[in-house]
Amino acid sequence: MARLGFEVDFLTKLGKDPFGQYIYKYLQNERIGTEHITFDEELNTGIMLKNKTKEGDPITAYYRKGSAFTNFSIEDVMDIDFSEVRLLHVTGIPPAVNRVTRGAVYHLMAKAREAGSFITFDPNMRPELWKNEETMIKVLNNMARYANVVLPGISEGEKLTGSRDKETIA
Repeated sequence: MARLGFEVDFLTKLGKDPFGQYIYKYLQNERIGTEHITFDEELNTGIMLKNKTKEGDPITAYYRKGSAFTNFSIEDVMDIDFSEVRLLHVTGIPPAVNRVTRGAVYHLMAKAREAGSFITFDPNMRPELWKNEETMIKVLNNMARYANVVLPGISEGEKLTGSRDKETIA
């Protein structure tokens, strides 16, 4: 979006480590706003690694436990002026981190909706990050209610709705 000339901001919490500093500088070099990025002085930046595959599901490795983002909370988003936010894009990964982070995401979505922002939501299901599948489905379906557009894949839609029919999922 930034390369197309739109003003874009990225919201996250990074560690004050070399990897976090690299991400921060990279975003700035791409003309992506970093105003809403906060840093944790003690915890490192989390990472996810995913292999490329021509067939089947990729292997995904998570190194997020105890990362800076696990301390992401409502305090990190309280000062955002949603009157200037035209579009908010949210994925289903942050709410899987923990209840505090989930609360911050709910807060973001509620404030954006209140301000009239357009909200897109990609469930981006990562069952291994959730306590259990029932909680994952319940939370992601609740978050989808805040969105103007929900972007699940067919298998995600099937898990969230219990149907494989594209029209029913939609």
